[in-house]
Amino acid sequence: MAHQDKTVSAALQDYLRGVMYTKEIAKKYGVSPSTITAWATTAGVKLRSRGRHKHDEPTVRQKKMIEMAQVLKYDEIGRRFGVSKQAVHRVLKRWKVFVKPKRAPFVPGDVIQWCGSKFTVHTAGLDGGTIVDKQGKLVRCVIWNSGGRTPKKVGFDERYARQARLVAPSAAAS
Repeated sequence: MAHQDKTVSAALQDYLRGVMYTKEIAKKYGVSPSTITAWATTAGVKLRSRGRHKHDEPTVRQKKMIEMAQVLKYDEIGRRFGVSKQAVHRVLKRWKVFVKPKRAPFVPGDVIQWCGSKFTVHTAGLDGGTIVDKQGKLVRCVIWNSGGRTPKKVGFDERYARQARLVAPSAAAS
């Protein structure tokens, strides 16, 4: 059965919009889903990938698991949600961007390699800190894990660790 050009173009417009499933488009125009795919191939349209779309952020249930992971063990979280501790681990591994660190990744005095150079951590917090170069000159405030490049710890400089310990008690006294 030959189809009119108007039917083919209308079906391809629906296909390109991406709102409807291929199966729904086929049903709307009275053809099989493979016919819609064949029309798209013939027209030179990029075919859709199979499967469901990936989520951009965790579900409400997964967010609760992530929050609980800050204070509870995986097996306890699994018991509360009716899943295994391995399932909890998979959720946390999948959504590690949303997991808040329990402690700072670096401490004052750590020597890190970042963007091809070595720096010493002067101050450190959960999200970021300040680093100094080899001459002791303050280079910049850094946000850990930003832009995909994570600094790598390569050593330790005792001078900056001592300096941080001296500053901390006096800050607490004031």
